[in-house]
Amino acid sequence: MPLSAIAFLLLSATMILIRSHYHLLWADEFGVLDTVGISSIARYIHLQLTTPVVPDPLVYSIFAHSCIRLFGAGAFAIRLPSMCGYLLMQVCLYYFVRRIASERAATFALAFPALMGVSSYAVQARPYGLLLGLSALAMLSWQTVKRNDSRRTLALFALSLSLILAVNTHYYGVLLFIPLCGAESIRILERRGMDVPVLLSIGAGMAGILILLPFAHALSPLHARLTNGVDYHFITHSYLWMMMGNTDMSVPVQYIVPMQHILGFLAAVLLAALIWVYLIKQSCSTIQLPRAEAVFLVLLAALPIFGYLVAYFATKFIEGRYILPALIGMVALLAILSAPLLQNKTIGRIVLVSLFVAIAVTGVVHIRTEIELAQGTMASLVLTPETQRSLAMFPGHPVYVMNPGVFQVVGYYSPSPDIRSRITLIYSQDEEMHYKYGDYISMTSANMRGYGYQNVMPYESVSTHGTERLFLLYHNSVDRTDQALEGSHAQITPLGQIFGGELVSARFP
Repeated sequence: MPLSAIAFLLLSATMILIRSHYHLLWADEFGVLDTVGISSIARYIHLQLTTPVVPDPLVYSIFAHSCIRLFGAGAFAIRLPSMCGYLLMQVCLYYFVRRIASERAATFALAFPALMGVSSYAVQARPYGLLLGLSALAMLSWQTVKRNDSRRTLALFALSLSLILAVNTHYYGVLLFIPLCGAESIRILERRGMDVPVLLSIGAGMAGILILLPFAHALSPLHARLTNGVDYHFITHSYLWMMMGNTDMSVPVQYIVPMQHILGFLAAVLLAALIWVYLIKQSCSTIQLPRAEAVFLVLLAALPIFGYLVAYFATKFIEGRYILPALIGMVALLAILSAPLLQNKTIGRIVLVSLFVAIAVTGVVHIRTEIELAQGTMASLVLTPETQRSLAMFPGHPVYVMNPGVFQVVGYYSPSPDIRSRITLIYSQDEEMHYKYGDYISMTSANMRGYGYQNVMPYESVSTHGTERLFLLYHNSVDRTDQALEGSHAQITPLGQIFGGELVSARFP
């Protein structure tokens, strides 16, 4: 690997580490921290098979549990698998593209993901960064065994293992078998025969689904509560989201879909231009893209389409982050199509230097944003004198909140030990204290008690007649506690502002 590629890799790692340092934990990450930090993996597996909380397969949690044992329970430990997975993806992209095109194109492939919106998942304790790394490793391993007829035992093993781990990192990891099987079909036609070791290796990877099934069955009651009305706009949204992330473009809602179409059209024009340049200059370049590898990359880049079809006909629920491995195919194709231009020494240097500067500037902007968000959150956790006096009137009384994110942020980051001990999560399926995914939240909250959460209680147990309780209300469409209290005919007394919400006393008749 040349110094330029190493420099990009070090830049990515530096930006990821600094950004992670300032990025506060959020609700899903707290779920990982609190569940994988239990005594043993065996107990974690038992709980995930009986009362699951983390809505993902097993692999990420095992890695996070191991990191906690090494580095202690904290944000760095549970995010380390994502960081390593993201960097692994960059390394695999380099070597995959290097075998097809030039070092400059390979360095471009390594660097470009750091400029895309999905880089945020490198600093989150969620399975997507690790899924990217395992998917890229499977791609590189497959290319290795395809290009070598001997001494490929290690690559065959890496292919099987990476596929087994990928499908047990996220359920939509099974979509990786679409580009693999499609590319192998092309190889069979070209060879006029099967490459049995490769097929056996892919088959062993498919067998990893058997490990997945018991956990999928345990999670089925939770997943049955999730539906988001998938439509074909998910496809264009996914590509836009992978490129730009969760960037707020300050666009009115009615213009979002047309803007997606416009950006999609511009991307298609750019792609057509690159293909035209590639075809013109391919004859005088050193690019060698076999048909099977081209098919693999195209099908991998098309994962949003396959994910949409799976969601439409089967799961009825999908998010853009579920099909992130498509990013690998997109970046590899972009680097290969740009290779004829990058072969020009002047153009290549200008592109790579510009890319380095852009990644550094973007990284600094992200870090500043994380610092500002963290400062704002921590400032909101400081109690005003008025709120402190109100709480002093109810010594030791729990403060009940329905929002799991607020419950976990306050319980972890609040500077007041008293508040950290008093904040309590409530849930209910009988009362309408939920919104779009309310049943999912209620079931997850109920299951949290098996992981050692003491301050998680059903609403029905605190809304008993003749009692007075403290509630934290947010008066929005997400927090349905207002409606629940109204249905219980509770007498409400405002006590002050706290954590961006309103602290009230509720007396039940």
